[in-house]
Amino acid sequence: NFTIPYRKNSDCGMDVSYASSSERSFISLCLTLAIIEETVTKYGIVILDEVDRGFADNAKNSFINILGTQIRRIGIKQVFMVSHNYSFYEGYDIGYLCFPGG
Repeated sequence: NFTIPYRKNSDCGMDVSYASSSERSFISLCLTLAIIEETVTKYGIVILDEVDRGFADNAKNSFINILGTQIRRIGIKQVFMVSHNYSFYEGYDIGYLCFPGG
């Protein structure tokens, strides 16, 4: 058996397979950024494809703030974001592709 426990606020989850779709999406992004941090020094360019799709509108702002903080901390130079709602990214120095109506 291989499990990946996770913590949400003060609750412990036994395995990420029991997490909600937005929690799994966020965990996946965190793991991806951790891997990118080790390899980003050469190019510093990241493409994020609909990483915000699983979040309710009221959680997207928090997610975007966390994402922006991580991007700056890691030293990523350029981000291309594929999203269905560009309004959450206004004010950020992010290039994005927007597919309205999704």
